[in-house]
Amino acid sequence: MRQEKHERFARTILNGFEAYFAEFQNITLAARSRFEAQDWLGMHAASIDRIDLYKDATTRVLQYVELIAGNQLHDFGFWRAAKAAYADLIRGHNNFEIAETFFNSVYCAVFKHRKIRDEHAFVFSPRATCRLPM
Repeated sequence: MRQEKHERFARTILNGFEAYFAEFQNITLAARSRFEAQDWLGMHAASIDRIDLYKDATTRVLQYVELIAGNQLHDFGFWRAAKAAYADLIRGHNNFEIAETFFNSVYCAVFKHRKIRDEHAFVFSPRATCRLPM
């Protein structure tokens, strides 16, 4: 079965999120050991690493999705299909809210925080328990 381009695109963003979140957890899990060892410089360095980690991860993923999408990178129909594929991938995910935000960060890196619509980014989560009246 041939995987569609938008599905590879969505999977790449999810893989980037998973790598980011694993590294975030590794830094966080080591915090107690640093504290107990009174490694104040290590704690400071880890804090900086943790802050920079998200931007570094989205920047790295952006390089891959640009290659996958090619001339469809700015096509809203492509993003709509990618969002649907991504929503399927994160269904049942423990950190779906952060995964949705990661997708949005990649979207915003492409569109410079313009044209944010629920059709092609996660404005309203499909898993939200309630929605605000319009």
